[in-house]
Amino acid sequence: MSTEHSTTINQQIDPIPLVTHYGNMRFAMFTVFSAILGGLISFPFSEGGRLFFAAYPQLRPPLGISGLVLSVLFTFAELRIAYLLFIYQSHLYEHSTLPKPRARFFWAFFASATMAAPLVISALFWLSYWLSDLAIPGCSK
Repeated sequence: MSTEHSTTINQQIDPIPLVTHYGNMRFAMFTVFSAILGGLISFPFSEGGRLFFAAYPQLRPPLGISGLVLSVLFTFAELRIAYLLFIYQSHLYEHSTLPKPRARFFWAFFASATMAAPLVISALFWLSYWLSDLAIPGCSK
């Protein structure tokens, strides 16, 4: 077997662009996730949504399942981005002369919880919508 594919390239990488990239990506993804889930959640409460589900009540469970799956996937994606951001920030703090923030583990957890909370709440909403047949005013069951 050739060793040309199994060699590791050791090069110095500046962590600042990585931290900036993942921080920006986290914000962009959170914005997109919030817009998608917000639009999806608002649909059953809109006039069009009520009319749609009055005509097609059998499509309520697929909407609930879709919302739940999207919420869970978006939560996992957010947690992965938060993990990568924390790893690169840790590397930056360890290898730089910049001042180290106090309680950075707490603040990293706090930021992750703040970013993931709306996604988890959305998942709980969709779970309730799907399993307990959440009542929406003006929508026939």
